[in-house]
Amino acid sequence: MPCPSPPSRWLVLCLCHLSYLAMYSVAFHVAAFFPASSTGALIGSQAVGVVFGAYPFATFFATPLPPLVIRACGVGKTVACGLLVVSVSTALFGVSPALLTRCGPIALTAALTCCRAVGGVGAALSEAACLTAISTSGWHSDLGKALASVEVMTGLAASFGSAVGGALFEAGGAT
Repeated sequence: MPCPSPPSRWLVLCLCHLSYLAMYSVAFHVAAFFPASSTGALIGSQAVGVVFGAYPFATFFATPLPPLVIRACGVGKTVACGLLVVSVSTALFGVSPALLTRCGPIALTAALTCCRAVGGVGAALSEAACLTAISTSGWHSDLGKALASVEVMTGLAASFGSAVGGALFEAGGAT
C-alpha cells in the first residue's frame, strides 16, 4: 500500500490559520468585557490582571511539553488536543462564576486563573504543532512569509475575538 502524499503547503498553512483563528478568538473574546463585568468587579482589578496573565504565563512554562506530545501523538492530533483544551478551559472560565456563586473572591480568582492557565497550555500545544507543520511542509525560502502570515492571523483573531466578546456583552448586558 503506497503512503499517502503529504498535504500541500497551502493546505497546511490554511488549516493552521483556521486553528489560530479558532484558538485566539475563543481565548480573547472575554478580554473585551471581563474587567467591567460583575465578576471582574467582584474579584477586583488586580485579580483580573492575575487571571489574564495566567494564559501567557502558562504558555511560556508549557514549552517543554509540545515536542513530547507531537512526538507521541503527531502534529494533527496535537493541534486538535490544544484546540480542545483551549475551548474547554474557556467554557469553564465562562461558567465558573455561576458555579462558584457561594465562594468568595479568592476562590473564584483561583478557579478563573486555573482555567486561563490550562488554556495557555492548550495554546502552547496547538501553536507548536502548527508551527511544526508549517516549517516541515515545504516552504523553504518562503518560510518567513508563511510564519509572518500566522502572526498576522494571530492579531486578527485576537481582535476578532475581542470584538465578538464586546458585542456579546453589549447584547447580554452581563456575564
